[in-house]
Amino acid sequence: MHQSLHQHSLLQKPCCHFLLLILISLLSLAFANKLQAHELRPSIAEISLQQPVGQANYEAQARIRVNLESLIAEIGTDHDDTDDSPKSGLYKQLRALAPNELIESSFDFQKKLVDSLSILSNTGRQVDVSIRNVETTPEEDRDLARNSFIHIDFAFEADETGFTWQWPEEFGEVIVRTESRSEKLDYAALLPAGQSSETIQLGVATEIGLVATVSNYVVIGFQHIIPKGLDHILFIIGLFLLSPYWKPLLIQVTTFTLAHSITLALTILGYLSFPAYIVEPLIALSIVYVCVENIFLKNLQKLRIVVVFLFGLLHGMGFASVLTEVGLQSQHFIAALLSFNVGVELGQLFILALCVLLIGLWFRNKSWYQQRISRPVSIAVGLVGCYWFLERTVPLILKG
Repeated sequence: MHQSLHQHSLLQKPCCHFLLLILISLLSLAFANKLQAHELRPSIAEISLQQPVGQANYEAQARIRVNLESLIAEIGTDHDDTDDSPKSGLYKQLRALAPNELIESSFDFQKKLVDSLSILSNTGRQVDVSIRNVETTPEEDRDLARNSFIHIDFAFEADETGFTWQWPEEFGEVIVRTESRSEKLDYAALLPAGQSSETIQLGVATEIGLVATVSNYVVIGFQHIIPKGLDHILFIIGLFLLSPYWKPLLIQVTTFTLAHSITLALTILGYLSFPAYIVEPLIALSIVYVCVENIFLKNLQKLRIVVVFLFGLLHGMGFASVLTEVGLQSQHFIAALLSFNVGVELGQLFILALCVLLIGLWFRNKSWYQQRISRPVSIAVGLVGCYWFLERTVPLILKG
């Protein structure tokens, strides 16, 4: 009897250590949402192409949205957040500057940008660029990253019919969008750091191959879950915890996917629109609700499938925000939309597979699984959801 109890305690101890590690990791995610305060988002270059009346050549203007403080401080894309960089002190000093002071501090960076931005015409000529002006916003909350906008001008010669855009590698990812005179989105792509765009045509819609479109938007969708979708990740973990077996998990995830596909498409097509200050807190509440069910239920109920569908509709509007930012060119529109959805689904399945490998295979058949794993971890995840909900609503309430 004594030996049996001793063996049980030995089995329980590693489990407790593992559970403690999970709890600490999940609770730390509560503060990970603060990463948005100094998050390094992709720059966005919106390029407008025009052909002056009576002239054969094209002129272009680009409006580039950047985090100017991080670029001046040379905080690279190897950091997800400016606080992770040894140069975070300089970043915070720059963030405290008034708009005109920040612009004055950016003169050296502006020269570096002009020298390192590569716009190459189809003839092989390096196109000269000039900065027209730089503007930034006087954000009151210094804990939030602010947007700055760099306006540049460049022009092409009469015999040039296209160009490639290459944002300097040290400046990180960039979303490139082009608009013709007809104001139609001709080209849209999320380019990894240092990668050149495909050849963007002048005067005609840029032909982007189906394979390139599919691969680009699958990656964008996957990245929206891993590593950028912490709230979506916790929702998926919440679904996993109640019944960590493949059949109920696939039923829930398929229902969730069907639902978010509907609202994603409707939002992108302009038939549905809800502001982020409503959607984001509700997404946080969806995490809390699922975790509360995990605490009080022992088995998957039919009503949960309905609830998962409703929350999937909500998450679809959240997914649409990233596609709205990147944009969808008219060519291969459906393929791009579906590919993004596939990327999101792959990200969700990856999270589920990781949960099954780390927890499910080892503990799901234990008599104490719900008491020692499912419920405590659900409490931790639910607390994160509560924290996010309050963080996303209280400032709005205080501001009136």
